Amino acid sequence: MSARVLAFKFFLIGVLLAMMPLEVWADGNFREYTKEIKREFNITPHGNIHVSNKYGQVDIRTWEKNRVKITVEIIVNASNESDAQKVFNRVNVEFKTGGTDVSATTIIEETKNKWWDWSSGQLDYAINYQVFMPASANLSLENKYGEVYVSSVSGNVDLSLKYVNFIIDALSGNSNSSLGNSNGSIGSVNNMNLQIKNGSINIGSVNNMEIGSKSATINIGKAKLIVSNTSYDNYSIGTISEFHNDGKFDNVEIGFADDVFMESSYSNVVFNEINKYLILDLDNCNANINKLSTNFKEAKIIGKNSDFKITLESDIRYQLDAFADYAKVNYPKQMSVTFKEENPTTYTVKGMQGKNTDAPFIKVRLKYGSLKMNY
Repeated sequence: MSARVLAFKFFLIGVLLAMMPLEVWADGNFREYTKEIKREFNITPHGNIHVSNKYGQVDIRTWEKNRVKITVEIIVNASNESDAQKVFNRVNVEFKTGGTDVSATTIIEETKNKWWDWSSGQLDYAINYQVFMPASANLSLENKYGEVYVSSVSGNVDLSLKYVNFIIDALSGNSNSSLGNSNGSIGSVNNMNLQIKNGSINIGSVNNMEIGSKSATINIGKAKLIVSNTSYDNYSIGTISEFHNDGKFDNVEIGFADDVFMESSYSNVVFNEINKYLILDLDNCNANINKLSTNFKEAKIIGKNSDFKITLESDIRYQLDAFADYAKVNYPKQMSVTFKEENPTTYTVKGMQGKNTDAPFIKVRLKYGSLKMNY
């Protein structure tokens, strides 16, 4: 059996044990034993700090000292001190330091049978870190099966989290995050590359972000630029300046966007307001644009087996250029039609709303599906 499978089994058992009432531990004569390790190192303000842990909490806090203080607490629930000591002997923390670098890595020695007997007291343990570091330092953090808290960090940050619940206050430098089966929140992000699978994340505000996601739920309050590659995801964004998406089997909802560039299949999309550019290439999708602003510059819609509904502001000016193949196009009665051609399978219509011929275009190309435009 692989170590990865064993680790996952241990995690599940640990969760179940944590859910047991305290009386179970008392009846089994279990006690909590602890071991504490402390280290403190000098570091430059922009030095590099690496922490790698599993089966526990990592608490990263900042201070104004050019030092790194690491406290590791190993907690074991065991029936006697001898059994607890066996666990303490297997769990080690490797510290390394050299000028601008400080690292702490949890190392767990394997047992011969690679598993702990249920008959022994070695049923539950946790390895918890508390780290104090300069806010301007660079942080590399790995954790599996536990929890993470990170306060505001202005240095660069690399995160690798699996089966973790996390809270991060703010990342104002450049950051890379790899999240697997993890859930949490970040207050604010400057520049981030995010890879997330089977998890969820809530972010208050974003400057620039590249996202690769699968089977994830992503909620963002405010963003400037997001470039995303998605599948089987749920996205909710409050306001955004520019949104790029290449996806499939998604649900995407945006409150307000200046510009949207999207290519997707088998997805449902809702945009409450588009201010400038709307470029959509959709296959087997449903798309609702609840408000196309009078400020819009261009709308280009390509659809296959897809249905589009666009609500226009009442005083909007536009030029429509629509071609439909086995599809329906419904436009407002107020629009002045300049060209219309109907054939057994195709339909072409051109027209404008407003007298100026320099009005922005709504260009539509449909094959199967429908377009409905109204006020």
